[in-house]
Amino acid sequence: MFVGPYYDNWTSTEKYFYLCDVCANECDERYSWIPASDTYRCFKQQIAISNLLPVARIAELVSSFFIGVLMDYIGPRITVCLGLVIRGVAYLLLGYLPLNQSAVYISVFLAGFTTNFIFFPALTASLYIPKYRAEVMILIGMSSSFCGFLMKGQMELVLRGLVTNFQVCLVYAFVILICFLIVAVIYMPMKLKIPQVIDDETREPQPKKDWRIEGLLSALSSSKVITCCLYYPVNFAALTILQQSLTICFGNSPLVMQVSEFALPMSFLSCLLVMAVYRVVSPLFIIIAINVLSILAHGLIQVTGAASGITTSILISISYSVCNSKIYNYMETVLDETYFGTIVGLLNTLAGLAICGCLFIDMSPQLVHIPNYVSMAARSFFLIAFGWFMLPGHITKHLKDVLASYMES
Repeated sequence: MFVGPYYDNWTSTEKYFYLCDVCANECDERYSWIPASDTYRCFKQQIAISNLLPVARIAELVSSFFIGVLMDYIGPRITVCLGLVIRGVAYLLLGYLPLNQSAVYISVFLAGFTTNFIFFPALTASLYIPKYRAEVMILIGMSSSFCGFLMKGQMELVLRGLVTNFQVCLVYAFVILICFLIVAVIYMPMKLKIPQVIDDETREPQPKKDWRIEGLLSALSSSKVITCCLYYPVNFAALTILQQSLTICFGNSPLVMQVSEFALPMSFLSCLLVMAVYRVVSPLFIIIAINVLSILAHGLIQVTGAASGITTSILISISYSVCNSKIYNYMETVLDETYFGTIVGLLNTLAGLAICGCLFIDMSPQLVHIPNYVSMAARSFFLIAFGWFMLPGHITKHLKDVLASYMES
């Protein structure tokens, strides 16, 4: 909660950066007399700050494979501690040098880079409760959404003049992060111990398979895995475009911005709903439903009016909080656990590479509709792919399982 990706609540993060005069040098001198506030001085500053979101996402995702390997070798405890120290450096850079554009880019990059240093070791808790592993993963994912409330809170404190950006960053670096550093040293395991899986019939521990390149290539050759490996980066890039587009298209609507600041932190509600129906609804059906909602969001964001902006904010919140974890859950059902970690790392790395393209997209208000149309087309393609490659076999398997259960009873 306290060390999650604060940039998830991108609306509040943008306002915070405006208050700190980040990228103010992008504006002409005629804007220099305008005092810093929670809105942009000029469109160039708005676009420059908007481009910081892909920087954080790229750092978060491309580093995933490296962090997964690092955790296997040095263990969760050292991984978390290393991440907290680097995160402290990120806050200090933002606190000391908010007007230095290079320092801010490095700070945002480090904030994204260290997200999975903290998140991945936390997810290992699900290994010790295999029966409720999916639910535990959702709960841990939910906790990071509360970080959005903290970003909103610190933005309000700076806006009202109660504290400065420098003070906020010092408290994070030398109080909050050090407290969690102590907690990590005490409670995080030095080495990851994966519990043995017991065979239901023999009641004996199942032997662990060796990781082999042939086995990995075999797993990657599945049409289901290929579809997921292609969809995951498209989904992440499209969500990033949606978040950028929201503040660009509705930045002048205080109501929409206010709702969006609370929509993503409240995403834990949709997580709780999915958790409640997880045992009766397949992850694949949830992925398809969320994809349909995301297509709707890309269309609505191009419609003027507060109603469309508010609806888009809610749809972004639902899509971001649910879809990626459900892809993980679905992959668990079709993959050998020996290669699950490797392929999840591959998914995140591909997503990071896909978001690199966002840095070169013209997100000006006049052209912001183009990347959204492209995202709609890409999502529609994958909606067809899910229905063609996965759904028929999934329904058949589900019917067989139901029939087998009925025959046994």
